[in-house]
Amino acid sequence: MENACTPQGVRAGGHHGIRNWLAGSLDRLGTCFAARQGAAELRALDWRELQDLGLDQGGIAYGARWGRDGR
Repeated sequence: MENACTPQGVRAGGHHGIRNWLAGSLDRLGTCFAARQGAAELRALDWRELQDLGLDQGGIAYGARWGRDGR
């Protein structure tokens, strides 16, 4: 039984559900930090170096988050 205080996707009384939710949240947070670090590194490049990578200033956030393959 879920109520307003139960995090989304967690069943009341389910310790494994809370662990899984927390693990997933931490994984998403780590992915976010990694993307921000990658974007900061790409922003440090000049336009020629970005062009060598097939990027422009507008594609930095996408490139940092999804990479070359878009996955």
